[in-house]
Amino acid sequence: MIRRPSDQPARRKWSATFLLLAFLPVISSCKDSTGAPIPFRLVISPSNASMDALGLTQQFSATVEDKKGKPIIGIAISWSSSDQGVASVSTSGLVTGLRRGTTTITATAEGLSDQVSVTVNPIPVRIAKVSGDDQTGTLNQTLDADLLDAQHGTYYQPKVAFGSSSCRLS
Repeated sequence: MIRRPSDQPARRKWSATFLLLAFLPVISSCKDSTGAPIPFRLVISPSNASMDALGLTQQFSATVEDKKGKPIIGIAISWSSSDQGVASVSTSGLVTGLRRGTTTITATAEGLSDQVSVTVNPIPVRIAKVSGDDQTGTLNQTLDADLLDAQHGTYYQPKVAFGSSSCRLS
């Protein structure tokens, strides 16, 4: 058997290439040079909320994840509301409905952000009188009243007209 001197360097080249390709996934893991996971995305949960009364609250949480979707613990999250008049948000992600409307809640951390929509739509459960009993007025005269939601929050002050379809004299 005759050996060619050029075969041995070619085998070494292929061996080195194979080793490099075999360890490439290990070398390019989702950690930086210090071994700490690299934030890849931020996710808010739940993905939206709807409130049917003023003053209701909804707790949101935000998780920073690495490329593999594993949570990264200990990263500070900042919260904000696009309309503080509709709903406020605390530093811990607690959202409080303040008036009818829709707002966007945003969580931010490490240059990443996520947003959810919050709708405040109070549902009237009763009408409350604005002033005392024994009021008088003419037929179809408008009076002030408050519409109250389930939390007894006044969210709308319509003009109410009281009338009758029949009139009886005694």
